[in-house]
Amino acid sequence: MGGQLVMTEGIPGSGKSVAAQTIARRLGAAGRPARWCYEEELGHPVHVFRDKASLGEVVRDLFSGNHARVVAAALERWARLAAGTREVGATLVADGVFFGYLTWTLHTLDRPFEELRAYVEAVAAALAPIEARLVYL
Repeated sequence: MGGQLVMTEGIPGSGKSVAAQTIARRLGAAGRPARWCYEEELGHPVHVFRDKASLGEVVRDLFSGNHARVVAAALERWARLAAGTREVGATLVADGVFFGYLTWTLHTLDRPFEELRAYVEAVAAALAPIEARLVYL
């Protein structure tokens, strides 16, 4: 069986982290390998930064008009996540990585709707090799 991805999304305090932990725990109890990945986890598989310095570079790119570079790096990370999840064959349960990560940032930067749509569709294409589900709270 290939890997799976379950993403929980919602406004702060809506219960995304609790829901994600519960899903991962119940999958594990049922004998299905699962890992919960917290949205603020250091080394998160989707984040394009690894430390304070690289986060500063990403922020500078985003707010200086070089957001396309960040989007390209993020799409590469999504593709790597899908490949790694498929290879391992486990379920990754992650909260706040889809809407809460780059999508809302691009929205906040007032990027055109078509650009946001293109990013979301590219993420969907990157995740196509695995079973990906989105739970919105």
